[in-house]
Amino acid sequence: MNELPHFTLPDLEFFNGGEYALLLPGQGVQKEGMGWDLVRNSPAAWKVFYVAQEALGGEFYQTLLETMFAGSKEELSDTSITQPAIVLLSYAMHVAFFEAYPDLKSKKPAFYIGHSLGEITALALAGVVDIKMALKIAKARGQFMKEAGEKQKGAMAALKTSMQEAQTLCNEVLDEAGLKSGLVIANDNKPEQIVISGTEELIIAALIKARLKKITGKKLPVSIAAHSPLMQSAKDDFAAFLEKEKIEFKIPNAPIILNGTAKPSTDPDEIKRSIIDALTTGVKFRESILGLLEKGMKNFLEIGTGPLSEMVEKISSDTKQLQVDFG
Repeated sequence: MNELPHFTLPDLEFFNGGEYALLLPGQGVQKEGMGWDLVRNSPAAWKVFYVAQEALGGEFYQTLLETMFAGSKEELSDTSITQPAIVLLSYAMHVAFFEAYPDLKSKKPAFYIGHSLGEITALALAGVVDIKMALKIAKARGQFMKEAGEKQKGAMAALKTSMQEAQTLCNEVLDEAGLKSGLVIANDNKPEQIVISGTEELIIAALIKARLKKITGKKLPVSIAAHSPLMQSAKDDFAAFLEKEKIEFKIPNAPIILNGTAKPSTDPDEIKRSIIDALTTGVKFRESILGLLEKGMKNFLEIGTGPLSEMVEKISSDTKQLQVDFG
C-alpha cells in the first residue's frame, strides 16, 4: 500500500458487503490548502493535476493551484475557481485511493450519485467524458454561474424543516410580495434540511417568516441563487458551450442518478440534458437515496471531505457508509 497523507485506514470489509453507490460532493467542500498534501504524496494524483494543466490552460491553471494550495476562504468562494478545483480534487482523490489499494480496482460502483457539481465528477469517473473534458465543463459551468450572479445578485438559505413546510413558506413569501417567481426549493438534502434559492430580498423575507414559524434558518455565504430560474442565462450559455465544443457524451460504465429526476440513467443525451437543466432546477438528493434504497442499495462510498455520508445516514440508518478523506 502506498502512503497517503492524513489517512486513516478504512474498513475494507465495506467492499465485501456487496454493491455500493459512489457519492460525489459538490460546491461547499472546498477548504484552505485543498489538495496540497495529496499531490505531494500520491504520484497518481499528481498525474491528474498535470493533465489538468493541459485541459485548463497555463494561466488559469496557475491561478487555480495558487488558490487551492494557498488561497483564503474568500478566494476559494469564487465559483469560477471552486468548481473546477472540486472536480479536480475529487477525481484525483479517487485515483489516489485506488492506487493505494490496487486490489480494489475491480470493485466498481453500481451507481454514481453526484450532488450538484458532483454530477460533473461523475461524468469523468463513469467514462461519459474524460477528466480533461470534465474540467473544461466545470470551468465553463462555474464561470457562467458567476456571470449570472453578477447580472442578478441572488442568495440561498438552509431551513431545518420538511420539504412540504419549506414549499408552503416559499409560496407564502411570494404571495405576500405579489410575485409568482423568484424563490424556489434548491436542494432537498435530507429530512429537516432544505435549501432555498432566490433573490436576496426574498431570501431575507423567507428567513424572517421562518423565524415567525419557529423554523431554524441560516443564510448561506454565497452571492448566487444556484438551482433557480435566476441562473437561466448561465443555463443558456452552458448549453451553447456544450454544443459549440461538440462534446461526445458516452454511455457510462454504471448508471448515474440524475439530480433533477432522482432516477438512474445510462442515456448520454439524457445525462447531458440533466447537467444543463440542473442549473435552474433543484437537487433531489433525498429522493435519489430513497430510490436507491428501494433497489436494495445499502452501501455508500464517499471519497473526500463531504456531507453526503452524513446525509445518507440521516435519510436511513439502515445503510452503511465508508468515507475516506486524505485531500
